[in-house]
Amino acid sequence: MRTAIELGNSNCSWCLNNMLDDLRRQVVVQAVRLDASAACLVVDHTGDRAALLARVHAIVRGSEVADNGESVMVDLDVREEPRCRWAKLHGYYPKRSWSS
Repeated sequence: MRTAIELGNSNCSWCLNNMLDDLRRQVVVQAVRLDASAACLVVDHTGDRAALLARVHAIVRGSEVADNGESVMVDLDVREEPRCRWAKLHGYYPKRSWSS
């Protein structure tokens, strides 16, 4: 199955690379495509979508400036996004209906 994931405010390049490396090592993952500027990740995989989302959420982080001016790592809003514009434009739009 194909899952498109939006990685809201993904601005940590090390975190994104770490996530890609981790996903590519998973037996259930056949292919991974990422457009960091569009915050869009497309994964071809077998298995549970919820488990995939949880794994991505556990790995990827973003950075922002705290009230005291210090740069801090933050959790991202990671969610399945069937309307990921980048994925649709490049032909990675999900093969299956999102209602199934």
